Amino acid sequence: MGRLPQRDVDARLKETWMHGDIAQEGGGYTFLGHVLAEKECRRWSRGSAVALSPDARRAWERADSKQLTFGPRIPATRRIADGPTKRPLTISLVCAFALDSGRPHDEKGAYAGNLQRCIQACGRAILVVGTGAGASIGVRNSHDTRGTDGYRLCGQNSFERESLACHHLRTFLWASRLCAATMFYRKIARGEHASACGTWHHFRTGTRYQLGHFFVEQTDMKRVRDVGPVN
Repeated sequence: MGRLPQRDVDARLKETWMHGDIAQEGGGYTFLGHVLAEKECRRWSRGSAVALSPDARRAWERADSKQLTFGPRIPATRRIADGPTKRPLTISLVCAFALDSGRPHDEKGAYAGNLQRCIQACGRAILVVGTGAGASIGVRNSHDTRGTDGYRLCGQNSFERESLACHHLRTFLWASRLCAATMFYRKIARGEHASACGTWHHFRTGTRYQLGHFFVEQTDMKRVRDVGPVN
């Protein structure tokens, strides 16, 4: 929480150590957490949370300060903000913490169903899903021509490697008419980071993957000016 005032933006936090649904303030930010009542392991509580800047909090209050939850891993908030033409825009920000590849199939299916239910509940609002997706989806290939679903699904600014869960994630994005906005903007690696798009590395091999993404509806990509991981 202490670092959040350095950035006047919404922040998505995951793997929080707190327990249960919480709402607290710190450093001018409002922290909305959705966490399991009891920890499943020593390291974290497998919880997700959204931290709202002062401006984002005011926009959240304009939307009746609602905090929505869909299953144990998906909290969502809704904000009303003025657009470029001063016309009010409703924005649904979703924080989705996907299961790792070792979890049972029925849990993965339940998570996917909760995420789909969340997307449907957003209705006509502008949807932004910040997620630790748990899958490396590769990049757009040469067979995806302009105007096709594959072309709109993801960009070319990421790793070409694909994980085992790639197919399921791509199918979900295609069926929901979403795209991985994080892959459409080229970034430059800074500091000691070997890659600008790596958000997770394999602890044994050291191989880096891009598992963190922001998903938006394909028709809303025209609203996106810039997006990418911070390194």
